[in-house]
Amino acid sequence: MPSRTRAQRFRISDVIRDISGHRVIPIDLHNPLHRQMINILHKTLSHIVTSDNIFYARRPNDISDNTSGECLEDRIQRVFDNSSQNSNAIRLREKGYPNLKILDGESVIAYLEVKVTSTTRRSESSARDFYISPGTVINANSQILPNQINYTFDIQPGNTSRKIQFDAPHILILCKAENLGPSSQHRGFNRWKFLEYKLFDLANLELKLKIEFNANYRDIERLCSRL
Repeated sequence: MPSRTRAQRFRISDVIRDISGHRVIPIDLHNPLHRQMINILHKTLSHIVTSDNIFYARRPNDISDNTSGECLEDRIQRVFDNSSQNSNAIRLREKGYPNLKILDGESVIAYLEVKVTSTTRRSESSARDFYISPGTVINANSQILPNQINYTFDIQPGNTSRKIQFDAPHILILCKAENLGPSSQHRGFNRWKFLEYKLFDLANLELKLKIEFNANYRDIERLCSRL
């Protein structure tokens, strides 16, 4: 049996550059603009944790953008704008990475990605905790070699390439929420309490690439003979 080769990793800066043509800039806390933005983000998220922390969603990851009532991304935008005189947050509503951008005047000074997990989550880590899709595969070719399959793909750029239009820092807001049970006011939704958050500069992140072939149940019903 051939030895197992460690999966190649890709620097996020290279991935973002290839997808969008723009650079990922590391946060520099000696830069007054960066330092002010991070301080306002901490102020914004601390306010949400202590004073504005209830959301209505089916699942923890829905808290970010798929709630009954105001979602976390909208709340971050609202509280950030109320906390800042010179910069403002804008939610990027198309699906895919990133979720928000921070503007100083007309210039983007950061892109934000928001992730929420539950306090009852069993595993601390999953391969898809964080992911970026470059777009849609529109053509693929394969070459079979001993102990290896070579694929080449043509990809039609997706939302990420349109969302990222400036060189800027990329920041992850990693949040944790507690399920308080079914909501009596929002039928079919659970009541979630936003408990804590962490901020991460993504500039040094390395990503793994997982290739899989998939289908949904509708495809199976349409294309496969029932026995």
